[in-house]
Amino acid sequence: MVVNNWSKDKFGALAILFPFALFFFGFLFMRLKLYLSQVNVTVGYMLIFLSLLGLTRSGVIGAQIFSILQQIITTPGADLVFIGGLLVGTIVFFDTSIDEIVEMLTNLGDTCHHPSKKIRKSYRTNSSAICSPERQPVYGNTHLRHCCLKLPG
Repeated sequence: MVVNNWSKDKFGALAILFPFALFFFGFLFMRLKLYLSQVNVTVGYMLIFLSLLGLTRSGVIGAQIFSILQQIITTPGADLVFIGGLLVGTIVFFDTSIDEIVEMLTNLGDTCHHPSKKIRKSYRTNSSAICSPERQPVYGNTHLRHCCLKLPG
């Protein structure tokens, strides 16, 4: 009960995310051959966690982080820094690149922009599980050859 009260005081509503930080640090120090034991997972999660704390001004620590940054730059500037921290933390956490994120968002946007046309077109084409040369794997994933859509053009 004491730890719960302490974490709620320090982290506010985001206290639920604090044990995950300890979890990732534990995996990092155990040096196992797992994805969760890599440095990028721990650093990315800490960036996400601290950015969320500052952006939401949650708890004593979040309010303090925000007020320090707000004094250095303005309130909108501090918000932009925390949003940038969320973006960078996500990129580091998933060990991806900006190019892959832009490509995924572009493909997702194209699919959401005209979903009925793409669905009808994919059902009218060859529905076999093997991709023909004019078909490409969804989102460039070569491991899922059975998830192919016919690309326009």
